[in-house]
Amino acid sequence: MTDAADPGLVAALQAKKRLRDYFRGLTEHQRRFILDPATRKAALCSRRAGKTHSLLAYFIRVALERPDSKSLYIALTQGSGRKIIWDELKRINRDVGMGIEFRDSPPFEARFQNGSILYLEGAETEADIEKFNGQKFALVGIDESGSFPPHLEKMVREVLTPCLMDLRGTMVLIGTPQDHCRGLFHDITNTTKLPGWSVHRWTWRNNPYVPQDWVDEECAAQGIAQDSPLYERAYNGRWVREDASLMYPFDPAKNGYETLPLFATEWHYCIGVDLGFHDDTAFAVAGWTEDSPTLWGMETVKRPKMSYERIGDDLMAIIGTKKNYQVCMDTGGLGKTIAESLTRRLGIHIKPAIKTEKLAHAAMLRADLRNGKVKVKLGSPLIDEWDQLQLTEDGKEDPTVPNHLSDAFLYAYRQARHYWGKTPEKPKTPAQHWSPSNDEMYQRHVAERQRQSEAKESIFGQAIDLRDLFG
Repeated sequence: MTDAADPGLVAALQAKKRLRDYFRGLTEHQRRFILDPATRKAALCSRRAGKTHSLLAYFIRVALERPDSKSLYIALTQGSGRKIIWDELKRINRDVGMGIEFRDSPPFEARFQNGSILYLEGAETEADIEKFNGQKFALVGIDESGSFPPHLEKMVREVLTPCLMDLRGTMVLIGTPQDHCRGLFHDITNTTKLPGWSVHRWTWRNNPYVPQDWVDEECAAQGIAQDSPLYERAYNGRWVREDASLMYPFDPAKNGYETLPLFATEWHYCIGVDLGFHDDTAFAVAGWTEDSPTLWGMETVKRPKMSYERIGDDLMAIIGTKKNYQVCMDTGGLGKTIAESLTRRLGIHIKPAIKTEKLAHAAMLRADLRNGKVKVKLGSPLIDEWDQLQLTEDGKEDPTVPNHLSDAFLYAYRQARHYWGKTPEKPKTPAQHWSPSNDEMYQRHVAERQRQSEAKESIFGQAIDLRDLFG
């Protein structure tokens, strides 16, 4: 008579089999991504490619292989993170029977039976990333990396990378291309600016769990063309910029210049100042002249944590020897106090920047950019801001992107009078000038005079036959 098998051992073997089946259910691209030995990895995928499921499987593998380790999942917010990954992890835990214990209030954590912990955090603002300092992680995964504000770069380089040193951990960034085509995730997955990252790419076509005809049918129903930028980003996983969504569309050929042209009349200047302390304080100088209907963006400067004295010093340096100038400053909050203090200290008049109807005047600036009536010196940091600043779906300014120089320039734009300038006449070509040396025009002139002579044209504009009148 044989002894019955140990129920605990049987349960463990069954759980192991279910776990093995779970990992075998991953696609080839997902397994390749997880097993890649690189310590800095990125996955650029289309929608419905299974990228978040890959990251979740990665967390489970690290937690089980490295007892007592800690890993960190970061979404834009804790709320979005719970929707993306938390319920899915609970489902896998039930199906496989791993015995994970969940804490469903901040700090959110999933405790494995071997002592490993997976934390869920959000990092919507730059202040959020400070809480990661001083911790040790075996794996850090950042989901929807393309949607993060610019502080993603600081979070990855300055805060999270040191957290991986002790355990020789791995940094993972995953996401879908965005229309702004900017930022750390873009530079890692679409350029050669940042070597040292192992980049993986796959789309929904590599996911056998997505009906292969669904995307095309849905796009046809919504009128999304397969050659549109939206389709390229969402379903082909490619970075394709869409200038229509830019708040200030800058075309280097139409809106850029290397050196200012010479005009006969004197320059008029407007200096826009957008105040900040933790945010940047920005200065933008725009100039115009009566000989041109174009507004010329000249100097642009921005610096963080500027004192009242430093703002005054920088403003006077920008004014320099300019004669016809005006200063307009953001006077919201403490700005009014700063403006009045600078007026007394520097002896200059500072106008309050006009901040009402911002979207309407931003639309006017967009129109002038598209018509080539605003030009900015190539290489200006203002252009970098414009290349990043998007309009949201409801037509408002994207609040996650820095806009300090953009606002300073908009203040100057609203005070400028470049539209009073004359449109210079285009120089005539040789064919447009009459002279005997212009053979073609001269011959046309001679032929016309000969025709008029033969017709005996009168002052009434036609030949007169008296028989028609008295016959």
